[in-house]
Amino acid sequence: MHCYMCKTDFKTLSAYVKHQRDLHNHNKHIKLICSCGGSFSTLRSLQAHWSHFHKSEELHEDIENDKTERREATVEKDYEYEDNASEEHAEDDTFNSSSTNEDLSQEEQMKMFEKRILYMVLTLQTAYYTSEAAAEFVVSSLMELFLVVSTNKLTTTNKKEIKTAKYAYVPFIQSLKNYLELPEVQADINRVLPAYDPNCIQDTHDGMFARYHSNFSSSTYLKIELNSDNLTVTNPISHRAHSIFFFYWLLLNVARERRSRQSAKRLVDACLKWARKYGSLYHTMDDFLMGMHELSTTGITISINDTDVTYYGGLFLSLGDYSAHMSLNGFKETVSATHFCHLCDIQHNNLEADIDYDFQSTATDEYKRRCDDLDLAGDCNQSFDYLSKKYGMNNRSLFDEVYDVIRQCPFDVMHTLLEVKSDL
Repeated sequence: MHCYMCKTDFKTLSAYVKHQRDLHNHNKHIKLICSCGGSFSTLRSLQAHWSHFHKSEELHEDIENDKTERREATVEKDYEYEDNASEEHAEDDTFNSSSTNEDLSQEEQMKMFEKRILYMVLTLQTAYYTSEAAAEFVVSSLMELFLVVSTNKLTTTNKKEIKTAKYAYVPFIQSLKNYLELPEVQADINRVLPAYDPNCIQDTHDGMFARYHSNFSSSTYLKIELNSDNLTVTNPISHRAHSIFFFYWLLLNVARERRSRQSAKRLVDACLKWARKYGSLYHTMDDFLMGMHELSTTGITISINDTDVTYYGGLFLSLGDYSAHMSLNGFKETVSATHFCHLCDIQHNNLEADIDYDFQSTATDEYKRRCDDLDLAGDCNQSFDYLSKKYGMNNRSLFDEVYDVIRQCPFDVMHTLLEVKSDL
């Protein structure tokens, strides 16, 4: 007998009938298939068919049951002999089961394992009247338990897809040197900053992060802001449109009146928007990352009035377009993940309705632990997809070794509001 809904075979009619009553009795459109190929809509019609055409098989089943009872009686009379025989029989069963599992491929073994788990959950719901919430808890707990096993034991076949992404970049170090040699920039860097007023924050140097930072507290330490935006380029002749990411940097040491001008924004690189899905941003931002490493370690030397001056600096923060901003730092662009906010350590099930509620920020150690979990599960697609949706992350940030991702990767509220306003 074969159940077409569960894809399970049964040797006897009684086992098949019990399976149908326990699991599929609630289904109005049930379809019972006999071993001879006939299909029936009710159990009674199947039993009548079986009694009329397959009576010999039923008698054979009764004979097998009688043999089983006689065998049990023999066990009670001669325990020692039967014990040895049962051990030999158990060894044979073990050998047969192992040989059967070896004959199956790894994919077939996984499907069989999934069917067993599904059968267990369905039995809990139908036969034991378990609630849906309890069944979901069992499934989620099993996923947590099997996560380590799937990460270390399972192997998957990844189909590599080759994509060619074109991009253009401007050498960051040379662009920064040319900008620092401008007289107006030198005047702003060497100007005397106004005294700190706790009642009025005038610029980035008045913030707590800059004032208490070991490097950014110095007025001559270069503070680089990385910004991003997307621009759609259309062809007036055809209907094609290309969405392009533009990344540019600003020098926050310059006065805010000067850096608000268009000339203060220096291009880093430009690439197609779809390239972020294939890890192309690693190559696009490679020159900028190497430049930031050089700036923070060895520094850059420029000639000012025939005098060599060495400047050090670092990446102060990154802002900009939401999709580009999230892609650079490895977070998901959608909010369907369990941890839907990249800044707050909050989940969907404990979201507060009060907008004034002070949510707890994600700790840096917790962020690095999640990145390590994703790196470990990288070889298994199922484990990686589960953790990626749970943490709301796709990969480790490009700037993980450059700055504190949680503190220096804020959400650009004004950029989002201005985009929504322009769409309206």
